[in-house]
Amino acid sequence: MISVFGLGYVGITTALYFCKRKNIKVYGLDIDNEKKDKIKKGDLPFLEKELDDLLSCEINKHFFVEDDINVINESEYIFICVNTFMNKDGLDDVSNIINVLNSILDNINTNEYRTIVIRSSIPPTTTTKKILPIFNKRNLKIGKDIGLCINPEFTREGCSYDEIVNSSRVILGTNDDKTKNEMIDLYYEDNIKIYNVNYQTAEFSKYLSNSFLGSLISFSNEMSIVADNIGDIDVKSSFDFIRNDDRWINNEMKNYVHPIGKYGGYCLVKDIPSLYNVSKENNYDSRFLKDTIYINDCLEDYFVNKIKKEVDKDKKIGILGLSFKPNSDDVRNTSSYYVIKKLRNNGYKNIYAYDPVAINNFKNTFNDLDDVIYTDTYKEILNKADVFIILTIWNEFKNIKDITDKKVIDFTHKI
Repeated sequence: MISVFGLGYVGITTALYFCKRKNIKVYGLDIDNEKKDKIKKGDLPFLEKELDDLLSCEINKHFFVEDDINVINESEYIFICVNTFMNKDGLDDVSNIINVLNSILDNINTNEYRTIVIRSSIPPTTTTKKILPIFNKRNLKIGKDIGLCINPEFTREGCSYDEIVNSSRVILGTNDDKTKNEMIDLYYEDNIKIYNVNYQTAEFSKYLSNSFLGSLISFSNEMSIVADNIGDIDVKSSFDFIRNDDRWINNEMKNYVHPIGKYGGYCLVKDIPSLYNVSKENNYDSRFLKDTIYINDCLEDYFVNKIKKEVDKDKKIGILGLSFKPNSDDVRNTSSYYVIKKLRNNGYKNIYAYDPVAINNFKNTFNDLDDVIYTDTYKEILNKADVFIILTIWNEFKNIKDITDKKVIDFTHKI
C-alpha cells in the first residue's frame, strides 16, 4: 500500500498511476478539507480530462482520501507531494515538506521498514542540509530503519497522467541499496528506464530540466522581439523552419522552441530563480539563468508597449486566453493578469476577456480586475471587441483570421 501527502497535480497523478497501473491501494492525505471533499466525490480540483475519468473510476476502489495520518502504518511507501513556494530570498521554501516529514516520523511505526519518497521539487543540497538531519536527530538510519528516496516528476499540466505512464525515465535518488531495490520493485516496467543516482543529482535533475525548458522559451521570445524590431519577418514561419529541422524529428522538445509568450504556471517560475540563487550561494553567479529570468520578466512590458503603439485607448480590447497555457485552467503567474493590469494603468478602460475554461479561476484569483468584462463564448467576444490580443493559444483561437477582419495581435505567434 501507498500513502500520498498532497493532493495537487503531482499527488493525484502519482496516486492514480499506482492505482491504475499497479492495482495498489493508495491513501490520499491533504490539509485542505474542501479539496478532499471534492475528491471524495470523484471530482478533480483542477482541469485534466483523462485524470478526471480515472479518478471517478478509482475513488473508493483503489484510491481512498483519508483524514487519519495513521494510515501510513499500513503503507510500505509514503510519498510527499506537497507544494513548495518561493521565499523572499528567491529560494524554494521547503517548510511544507519538512512539516509533513516530521508529522510522518511522529506517527510512523519504525518496527517495520517503510520508504519515504519525496516527489516534491526540492533544490539541490536540500536533502543533505535539511532532510537527513531530521532522521539523524531521531536516530533513524537510512537503509536500515527506514528508506528515503528523492523521486522527481517531469509531467506537464494537461497531460500529466499520459506523461507519467509513458515516461522515458524514472529517477531514483538513493544512497543505499535497500531503498534502491525497494523503489525499483515499485516502479519496474519493461518500457521505463530507471536511473539510480545520489540525492543531490536527483534534486538537480528536476531543476536542470525546468531551467532548460524555460531557457528555450525565453530564447524564442527574445528572438521574436528581435524579429519584430527588424520588421517584415514572418515569425511563425521562421520558427516552424527550426522546429522542422531533421534533428528534431519525433522529439517533442521542439515544442518549446517557439515564442509562446511568458512561461507561467507554478514550476518554471519558481524553480529557475531557485536554482539561480542556489548557484549564487555556491559562489557562481549564472548569467545564463539570470538572463532567462530577466527575459521572461520583461515580456509583459514589451507586450503592453506594443499594444500602446498599435491600439488607441478608446478601442475595445479583447483578451483571448486567461490560463497560463492551453488545456489547463491554471492561472498562476499568467501573463493575462499582468497585461490587463498594465493596460488599465495606462488608461485602457474597455477590456473584454475570454477563455474556454479558466474564467472562473481567473475572476476568483484576481478580483482586483473588477471592471473587466468577461464573455461567456468566443463568438460573443468576437462581436464585442474591436481588437484582439492572443495570450494563450487555445485551438479555438487558431481560426480567428478566417472569421474576423478586426485587428489581431498574436503574442503566441501560433496563427
